[in-house]
Amino acid sequence: MKFELRIINLHWINGMIDSPDDFCLHGNVCVKIGDETIGYSGNENKDEEWTVSTGAYRMLESLYSDHLAGREEHLLPCCGHFMVIDEQTNKLLIIGCHNGLDWSVIHEGDNVRLKTDSDVQVVIPFDDYQEIVFSFADEIKAYYDKSSPKTPPLEQFEKDAYQRFWSDWVQWRGSNNPL
Repeated sequence: MKFELRIINLHWINGMIDSPDDFCLHGNVCVKIGDETIGYSGNENKDEEWTVSTGAYRMLESLYSDHLAGREEHLLPCCGHFMVIDEQTNKLLIIGCHNGLDWSVIHEGDNVRLKTDSDVQVVIPFDDYQEIVFSFADEIKAYYDKSSPKTPPLEQFEKDAYQRFWSDWVQWRGSNNPL
């Protein structure tokens, strides 16, 4: 397989199975692009833990626009401490630290080129890429669905951002996966 996303485990902050106060789902992820594996390498190491909910959001977004590694936020970020809707662009910004896993996603007609930092490149049909991203996002969404409802944020801008997160998700994922 030229591209693989495999979730190793899912949990809320500090390894909790459920948390109504944590809006970001965490876990280990194995990413394979061509012969290169990035991310989870088999060690239970907190440094290999990512905010998979933000990762799924960004990968869903990458179905509709190119993502250039190093020029934007990581596709699989370490964290996502803060969400806000940018007043100028109306885009949801999920802000975290400078750590994460990243690769480029470049649309080329009916194909997608994936490129790692070490210049490993693969070209796969867009439909295959979409299927892999949808599967990843669906696994994340299923975990949210089985968890307790989230405690609503106190600030209106936080409520708006969280609502926008799921609104964008449903739009990008398609109407066959309602909230």
